[in-house]
Formats: sequence, structure tokens, C-alpha cells
Amino acid sequence: MNRIPKIPKKQYFWLKDGRELKNLHMLVAELPKMEDSVYAHHVNSKKNDFANWVEHTMNEIDLASKMKTVKNKHHMKHLLKQHFKEKSIYEDLQSSIKHLGFDTQQNVKTRIWLGVFVAVSVGAMITFLSLLI
Repeated sequence: MNRIPKIPKKQYFWLKDGRELKNLHMLVAELPKMEDSVYAHHVNSKKNDFANWVEHTMNEIDLASKMKTVKNKHHMKHLLKQHFKEKSIYEDLQSSIKHLGFDTQQNVKTRIWLGVFVAVSVGAMITFLSLLI
């Protein structure tokens, strides 16, 4: 499912070398190819332009907060891929619940248990994946 949110062209991220990033998926794709000097221009001890872009353009405050702790391209790519996985799991679960006929807008108990289930499931998956790495 993992829909890519569309942002207006005026809010695209422009890398120091002139390339544009339209969304987080493009950032993940560009990180391995990005020159170290370009990455260091955008992420260093004084600033993290990528985190600021995510926070102010996409309103992803929690993700931006995590991104601010990242210091290298490899870790940034890993963090973003993990974010995509977690978001996809949550969206798939929501879709499955809707297909079962639950009205998540009106049934507060269902929504609470769904949140607990997602949190436990994502936590278990992260633990399992970290053991594989």
C-alpha cells in the first residue's frame, strides 16, 4: 500500500549538486549515489536539512526527530527504510480491519486494541530484524 504523499514542486528538496528530491523514496534512492561532500553539506553537526524538510514539508515530526540523530548516509537510509516498513504494516492492518467490517471511527475499543497490536507487532518485527543484521 505505502502511498507516496505528493508535495508541491516549490517544496521539493534541492541537493547542493542541483538534483531535486520529490519525496522520501527519492532520498533513499539517492543516498548511496550521493557524494559525501553533498551529504555533509546537508547533514552536519550544525544542521540536518533532510530532517527539517521532512518535519516542515511532510509534517512527519517523529520521523524528523529520529533523522536528526543520524550522522551518516548508511544509517539515514536504514532509518528511512524502517519507517517505510512500519508505515506499510500499519496501513495493511488498517485495510484488513476495514475489509472485516469494523468501523474504526466509531469503535473506540477496537481502535485501542489495534494500536496495542500494531505497537507490539512492530516492536517484535524490529527486534527480529535487528537480530538478522
